[in-house]
Amino acid sequence: MKVFLQALGYGALALGLLVIFLLGYSAYVATSGEKSDILQNVKYIDVNGEKIAYREAGNENRNVLVLIHGFLGSSYDYSRIIPLLAARYHIIAPDLIGFGFSTKNETLNYSKESLSDFVYLTLKELGIKEFNILGHSMGGEVALNLVLNHPESVNKLILVDSGGYIQNERSIPSNEFIGSLYLRVAFQNYFLQRSVFKLAFYNQKLVEISDFKPAYSFVYNIPSKTLYKFNKDDDVVP
Repeated sequence: MKVFLQALGYGALALGLLVIFLLGYSAYVATSGEKSDILQNVKYIDVNGEKIAYREAGNENRNVLVLIHGFLGSSYDYSRIIPLLAARYHIIAPDLIGFGFSTKNETLNYSKESLSDFVYLTLKELGIKEFNILGHSMGGEVALNLVLNHPESVNKLILVDSGGYIQNERSIPSNEFIGSLYLRVAFQNYFLQRSVFKLAFYNQKLVEISDFKPAYSFVYNIPSKTLYKFNKDDDVVP
């Protein structure tokens, strides 16, 4: 029994040290990623009292193309192609609520429909009445909500590896404190995110650690309570 308790104690100590290491190293990488100049090329607008960040490029007299990022992403995901698309379109790339530099208020509704409402209101505040949409991954589901709720405003819809409607059934603890801690330690840590980052790219040879660090800084800086609520909120299907 004594040996068992000693082993249990050593195991708990090792687990505690591992958690401290994961949190510490993750914070270090996230902080270094925040220093990237490319992250600062954003604008801000107030929508219903919440801060919305967005990137804008191209001639304002051209057709508007709205770029909507996926889960854990931000407008930074489009930073390489925005200059190319801006040659033909007026580009608006928002950071969805809960992500990027936009508001991360844990009391908000983070259903895909609610996210699409904030995108629509952002465009309305910018004086944009008609637009085209490109949605990637989860951003495709947000884009579909925009089409459903505001068909008169959407000219064309482009879906890239898009999600459709999926009920939130992610296996996270039901207790908010434990669930938030789980997301911070097990999901938002550097090593897991680094391992899945390259999987998003067809040609992984083009991806450098310098590309990952800014993206990871956004993932790390989402409050775990906000990410927990995002995983709980869902769209209502009639």
